[in-house]
Amino acid sequence: MAFLVFGLLLWCGMHFVPALAPGLKSAVITKVGTNGYKGLFALTVFAGLACIILGWRTTTPQFFFVLPIGFRHIGYLLILIAFIIIGAAHYPSRIKRVIPHPMLTGVALWAFTHLLLNGDSRSLVLFGTLLVWSVLEILLINRRDGSVTPPAAPPWKVEFVGLLVSVFIFLALAYFHRFFTGIPIFNL
Repeated sequence: MAFLVFGLLLWCGMHFVPALAPGLKSAVITKVGTNGYKGLFALTVFAGLACIILGWRTTTPQFFFVLPIGFRHIGYLLILIAFIIIGAAHYPSRIKRVIPHPMLTGVALWAFTHLLLNGDSRSLVLFGTLLVWSVLEILLINRRDGSVTPPAAPPWKVEFVGLLVSVFIFLALAYFHRFFTGIPIFNL
């Protein structure tokens, strides 16, 4: 569990820097430049992700509850919706007109759903932390930046392509889920 917690600290800590320590971010950019900062940010986040995956795979879970199997389908639908919301953060979208922070809102829905579906110790640590982190990030960004002006609605073709890409990524990650977590989603 130590790797899991360390990875979450790296992930959350680095993501909190722009909102909680803008002076630190500016100082690092002054020393290494914008691209250097982005590189350090990406390296720290990927190191955190690697530690999260390693920690997840090496932690023996203690189970607190198990939902009936029928709830899995509702969970998969909620996670698909989360992926569609997350995807909307990457292109002009009508979703952005309703949800000001689609990436973080999608992560919150994804984490919340995983908490419901997985009643074990490592899930509570991982998904509980990511749920709290994403909600705090939304609040901190709103405090820092104020209200967000909704973007103009894009053409329907852009929405449709974005939706298809989000569904494809959801299906690909669901297929490869067994390799990251050791837990298969599809029995292929």
